[in-house]
Amino acid sequence: MNEWMNPWWWMVNSPLSGDVDQSIAPVTQWFSPQVDVTLASNPKLESLITRRVASYGSQLGTLTDAVLELVEGKDSESAQKLRELAAKIEEEKQRLLLKSVGDLKTSLNALKQNNPEVFDQLLADIGAEPIK
Repeated sequence: MNEWMNPWWWMVNSPLSGDVDQSIAPVTQWFSPQVDVTLASNPKLESLITRRVASYGSQLGTLTDAVLELVEGKDSESAQKLRELAAKIEEEKQRLLLKSVGDLKTSLNALKQNNPEVFDQLLADIGAEPIK
């Protein structure tokens, strides 16, 4: 063995000579849109609630609806801002829905052209009439 490698020998491991334990659990949060809030008093509970009960958007939507019911008929500046915010959110939801419908139509047309048998089976599965 070369003498110059001795000081760094601890860094070199032969196959299976070092720690061979590793976690094989896949990392599924690389591209997750979920926000990790570290300021919560109990982060595990916060994560559990947002995964099992209601997302942040769902919670905010419920609160917005409740507040809008409370300010019904009132024209304060904050109530008007909340109404405008709720309307913009609804517009974005509709825009996303229309885009999703367009994407679905494109995919179904491609399926119909490329694989008509699978297309007909899909229609049968959802209870739709075959298109001729």
